[in-house]
Amino acid sequence: MSSNNIKRYAKIAILYLGVAAGLTSCAKDDYYRDGGLADPNFEGSMLAYLESKPVEFDTIAQLVKLAGLDELLQTGDVTFFAPSDSEVKDLIGYVGRDGLNNRLYALKKDTIRVLADVDSLIWKKYLERHLFRGSNFLADYPQIDHSLKQIYPGRIIIH
Repeated sequence: MSSNNIKRYAKIAILYLGVAAGLTSCAKDDYYRDGGLADPNFEGSMLAYLESKPVEFDTIAQLVKLAGLDELLQTGDVTFFAPSDSEVKDLIGYVGRDGLNNRLYALKKDTIRVLADVDSLIWKKYLERHLFRGSNFLADYPQIDHSLKQIYPGRIIIH
């Protein structure tokens, strides 16, 4: 076979492969179900919202109750930028890894086994850093982007 014939057959083969890939790649996925639009409004208190999302906030809901902030989050007009459960777990940590438990173990002190081992006033102080009076949204707080400070200069908020 000559090199011209090989090039011609290669072009035809690539064309057929492209057509075959295009026809087989546009199949309807049977596993996908459209859930519709999500409702951004939650009818209930802040604590009820935390309890309705156990994967993300069950530890935070427990800390709110330990800190005595449950009544405030049920009836008060506050904004709570809740930390995630993973942040609390990272804060406490494990022996042999970063976190408070590793430091306590190195100092030969008792480690934290359950959240109630920590004084409720400490949890209250920690959680109050995330509480703001009034109903606010993220748009109410100036955002900061260190790479685009001309557009998003941010602001330091002390409460």
